[in-house]
Order: sequence, then structure tokens, then C-alpha cells
Amino acid sequence: MYWNGKAIYHDPYGASKAFEGTPAPDLVLITDIHGDHFHLETLQSIYLAKATLVRLSQMYDGNRCIVRLRSLHRIIITVNLYSKNLEIMSIKRKATAVWGGSGKEGKGHLSTQSTVLHKTQYSFSSRFESGIGTNPEELIAAAHSGCFTMKLSFVLGEAGFTPEELKTDCIITLDSGTVTQSQLFLEARVPGISREKFDECVKNAEVNCPISKLLKSAISVEARLI
Repeated sequence: MYWNGKAIYHDPYGASKAFEGTPAPDLVLITDIHGDHFHLETLQSIYLAKATLVRLSQMYDGNRCIVRLRSLHRIIITVNLYSKNLEIMSIKRKATAVWGGSGKEGKGHLSTQSTVLHKTQYSFSSRFESGIGTNPEELIAAAHSGCFTMKLSFVLGEAGFTPEELKTDCIITLDSGTVTQSQLFLEARVPGISREKFDECVKNAEVNCPISKLLKSAISVEARLI
């Protein structure tokens, strides 16, 4: 099945031979635990590198289904037919670094699963001086600012507010070989929100965004409501 340019597999069954010559799935729908709906061997045999798996929360013995789906190491979304809420079970992302040569004279490149980075160069010069290429601290800054800003959007939405724009700069400090601080500088346009409620939402996002939880450095936020 195809929709909006995406290949969708519905309860795939029949091992890889049943899907020869068809595009790899972007979405796999699983509607029941029985073998003619949820056939793990088929799922293991087809190319799932870009696929998101969707299961119904109403499935009988759904917990067993979840355990088996997790073995595929893909994004799993649970849909409740009687609710608008989606439950994202787990997400795994991959990046690859390749390095050649010594630490100072060598060079390397980075690639990500999404291909946004594809053999993007990095080196001693791009990390510790002003050379061409990216560096780990810059990527941490992008990850933290992006994660915090998205989390804040969700927190504001749960509080009944829709931001017009959230702009976050992040500065990562590397000191004596240790990442010691992540500073977030936020400018926000959120119609109708009070300063008190805004500060409450910002603190929620600062503490609970996944990258904040990952970092073991000091985290600070300077927020300006405009």
C-alpha cells in the first residue's frame, strides 16, 4: 500500500520472498498478535532500516508483542483506537565516526542515520581551533538546543499555549577535557501566556528534555519572553 509517497506494509506475512521487488517500508502496521498478523520471522527478513512500527494498544497479549518488537531495534508507536494519544515506546538513532591518523595531524568524518551528516569532516583544527568542519561540542549544542526547544513546545501545548516562535542558542563549554556546562539562551513569542506560567514551562523543559537528562554538566537557561 502507498500513501503520500510512503510504502506501508499491513501485517506483513510470507518472509522476504513475498516482498521481492517491492520498496522497503516506511511504515509497518501490526494489528493483532496472531501469526497471520504479527509474523516476527517475516519482519526479521525484510529491510526495516527506515521503517517505523505501529501497533494497536488493544491487541490481545500486547506486552508479549512489545517485547518481540523491541528485538527489531526500530521506533515503535502504540496507537489507542479510542484516544488521540500516541505512545512512542523506544527510539534508537545511529551515527558513525571514522578517523585516520594521529590525534592532532589526523582527520575524520561523521555520518548519521538520517544522512543529514554524510562524511562530514572533523579534525583537531575544527575542534580546538577554527578549521573547516564540525566538532562533537557543536553537535552536542545542536542536540541540546533542539531537544529543549521541542520539549518546551510540547509543555506549552499541554498548558494550552501555542508558541509563535521559540529560538534557542546553546553554548557548550569544554574545559580541561570535560564538558562542564550547557547554557541555553531562549527567545520566545507565546501569545497570552503570563511570565509566571512561562517560567514554569521553561523549567519543566529544562529539567525533562532527554538531552538535559543525558548531560552530567551544569545546565542553565536564560529565557526572554518577547
